Amino acid sequence: MAVELVTFGGFHILDDEGELDWLAGQHSRAALLVYLAVERRVSREALTTVFWPESNTENARHALRQSLYQLRKAVRTDWIESRAHELVVTNDVRTDVHDFIDSIERGDTATAVRLYRGPFLDGVHLVELAPWENWVDGRRSQYARMFRKACRELVEARHAVGDYAGAIEAAELWTARDPLDDEAQHRLIETLASAGERTEAIRQYETYARLVASDGLRLPDETRELGERLRSEAASLPALRAAIPSAPSSLSHVEPAPSHEPSTARLRRPALAAAIGLIVLFASVWGLRRMQTKTMPVSSTNTIAVLPFSVHGGQASDYLREGMVNLLGAALNGAGSLRPIDTRATFAAVADAGGGTADARRGDRVAGRLSAAMYVLGDVVEAGGQLQIEAAVYRTDATEPIARAVVSGAVDSVFALVDALAARLLAGLSDPAAGRLIRTASLTTSSLPAFKAYLQGEGLMRAGQFEQAADAYLAAIAYDSTFAVAYYRLGLAREWAPLPGEDRAANAAARFSERLSSRDRDLLAAFRAWRAGDAVEAERAYRAILARYPDDVDAWFQLGEIQFHHGPLLGHSISESEEAWRKVLSYEPRNLFAITHLARIHLVGGRVPAVDSLLAPFSSNELRTDRRLTEIVLLRAVARDDTATSHALTRVMKKWEGLSIWRVAVFLTAFGPDPAVTSALVHDLMDEGVKPSLRADVLWFASVLHLAGGRLDAARSVLAEAARAERAVPAEHRRQEFDAAMEWFAVTLPLPYADSTVMRVRERAASSEALPSRAKGLFSTETELGGTIQLEPLRQYTLGMLSLHLRDTTSASAASAKLRQLATSGEATVLTRDLDRGLRAQLLRKAGHPEEALRLLQSLESSDSQGDIAVTPFVARANERFLHGELLASMGRNTEALQWFASLGDGSVTEIPLRAPSHFRQAEIYARLGKRDQAARHYARVLALWSDADAEFQPLVDAARRRLANLTRAH
Repeated sequence: MAVELVTFGGFHILDDEGELDWLAGQHSRAALLVYLAVERRVSREALTTVFWPESNTENARHALRQSLYQLRKAVRTDWIESRAHELVVTNDVRTDVHDFIDSIERGDTATAVRLYRGPFLDGVHLVELAPWENWVDGRRSQYARMFRKACRELVEARHAVGDYAGAIEAAELWTARDPLDDEAQHRLIETLASAGERTEAIRQYETYARLVASDGLRLPDETRELGERLRSEAASLPALRAAIPSAPSSLSHVEPAPSHEPSTARLRRPALAAAIGLIVLFASVWGLRRMQTKTMPVSSTNTIAVLPFSVHGGQASDYLREGMVNLLGAALNGAGSLRPIDTRATFAAVADAGGGTADARRGDRVAGRLSAAMYVLGDVVEAGGQLQIEAAVYRTDATEPIARAVVSGAVDSVFALVDALAARLLAGLSDPAAGRLIRTASLTTSSLPAFKAYLQGEGLMRAGQFEQAADAYLAAIAYDSTFAVAYYRLGLAREWAPLPGEDRAANAAARFSERLSSRDRDLLAAFRAWRAGDAVEAERAYRAILARYPDDVDAWFQLGEIQFHHGPLLGHSISESEEAWRKVLSYEPRNLFAITHLARIHLVGGRVPAVDSLLAPFSSNELRTDRRLTEIVLLRAVARDDTATSHALTRVMKKWEGLSIWRVAVFLTAFGPDPAVTSALVHDLMDEGVKPSLRADVLWFASVLHLAGGRLDAARSVLAEAARAERAVPAEHRRQEFDAAMEWFAVTLPLPYADSTVMRVRERAASSEALPSRAKGLFSTETELGGTIQLEPLRQYTLGMLSLHLRDTTSASAASAKLRQLATSGEATVLTRDLDRGLRAQLLRKAGHPEEALRLLQSLESSDSQGDIAVTPFVARANERFLHGELLASMGRNTEALQWFASLGDGSVTEIPLRAPSHFRQAEIYARLGKRDQAARHYARVLALWSDADAEFQPLVDAARRRLANLTRAH
């Protein structure tokens, strides 16, 4: 079985059956496979030097043998030969790197340029080892130089023979790979002008000027002179464009494409060129120097983009302008080998191209933006209650339609007409699927009012108006109660709004799933897995969809949601979702959900200028009036230490309705970079009119922020205030033992508490009466969160954890035994079972059995909703994740340990107190690895977070200060 490694622009491993995501996710083994596959012939000594630099010779060779054994099992082919002192990789493993180099050596620069999808392993971080990183950097630089030379030669060669279209394509590809390459941009502008594309040349110059200015750089003199000369020229340069054939006007039958080449070729902008031009434009607007998205390997020869139709006649048929994109796309989906481009991606590309309907020239550009091999243009004419629908299929590399058809019939027979139109187009393409019944209506609805309401919902979804979109889908369902795809979209709209009832909508879609296309069924199955808490299966399902349909915006969106909200539970940083959000923005540059998530990632990473770039396209009025944008502006002000702006915004926000205030408090707490500043702002949000239950939550958030800053006394004081607010809630809605549960949560965290503090809390917990274990009604709030909480299991978990802190293993074991009984009862929730595993893992570690403890932690279920994970105590499994990292570190698995510690502290209210301890642990590991700069950076972060810590936490602060001083002196 052959294996292929894709390393340019990202990283993928594929075999004959598809992508090996699971192997790519085993970072250390994947890195070893990449090194071997690229080098082809490597000595064992070189491998141990790169991958086990800290180990002695015997241990390193043992680790290499184990890794090779596991790789042989994973790759499932005889791909490596062991010789006396070296390893040789066979031809069963191929890489795009070698195809790239072979193309250059053959003089085939066109193929080489196409193969280079981006820098070597761009945005991929497999292992943190200096020899590995040095090797990657060296290869990356080498291949980038080779690519640049190939582009230069290709542009010059095509210029020399008068192939301006080819020269433009090569230059645009060059600029797409590195938008800030001065030579590439100059060559593109110059080539466009030489080809008679004067307007395009000026536009490209202005785009590049904005991009350079956004990075605080200056245009080269020769490029600036070229741009000014183009602007000042009174007459256009000689035009080389040929006439573009018009769309078909009167077709009564299918007309296959002529077999001969057209005598007059128009200067087209190829599919790749159009896509690259738009990528460069995005880079200038968003300030993105790299798109950093993985290339999903997929054949584009069967992709087809259905573009908006022109509609003429009565207003009753206006809906078909966009409606034909949905209807004809559904009809063609799965018909033979065709794969229609995702409708959301299509509309985004059309909007970027200026909106409206397209002629063949604009259609070619839009199809190129979508990497589609073909596109459909068409007209709808309504007159006297009759419809005539004409359509033509174009290839992006041809000047004449390759298939065209016309159908006509009554206005109310649109579904049957689209069926017939699709069948005739397929016949024109010589596709054997033309003869089968496509049943467009059954894949959508047989009700025109329902379909029109559905289209309205789709438009609102693209605009980010999810609440209104949900209403439109409900209207569609009112017309047709079996409208499966409307139920599915309703579920998505409700989740993104957020609104209750998303699971009911998804279940209704499942009842009528036979009316969904296979693609929509896959999307629905992935969505339901996510809603059921099976994030691992949902991620696998979405990745499988994207392997087949890399332009599916919904799948990218949902993949980002999973990686952002559930990834940390599996030891992955929220930053790993960045690729998915950037992919969403590449299709929908103003998608506020993607922008919001990216902004949080940037702020957590201290990248405030990147947030500025995200907000740049929005007017000051939009930043004030759209609450999602206002939240980002507030977080940015906090990151800038702009106190005046921060307090001015919270004064505005405190007038919002209660749940909106609660939402702002959540995001401030989870993503605010400075706990001291953020806690003051959270206090500012509360107005006298806030309900007691929401006041209790917001005050609890403030107490957690104080704890994250090491201010234990302040945390206790604010928690007492939160408990008083909760006691003011009507009895039927009050959370039982609110103050006790919050105190238990805080003191079980792995913070440097004094024994006296732990003893006091343990005594109070032990003296409490046993609490009912049923979850319902005991801790849920009006936000519908907290339903996973069972109080008696929490109490036993707390007694066990605190007893361990006090070195009382007898009491800890007794509490664990009681918790075990609760966890195996029929009333146990997933959280109770996971707490049981967590406490038993702590006891195993204490008894000197780290491997068994780690296996127990690896069996955690962690299937709670993202809302509970974010704001409900204990649900984020922070203690268990911290222990996971400590166990790995104790076994010498430092890279894995670093990943787990890096996943803690961001994105969830309940884990921010672990920011300082997790930075401390990362600093210790980096120091052991000899990486002084990284260690110093993490120790400094501990000191910044706990700059005003209480005396109880000072020993850890003092330790960080001493170690940072030692590192500084040693350096």
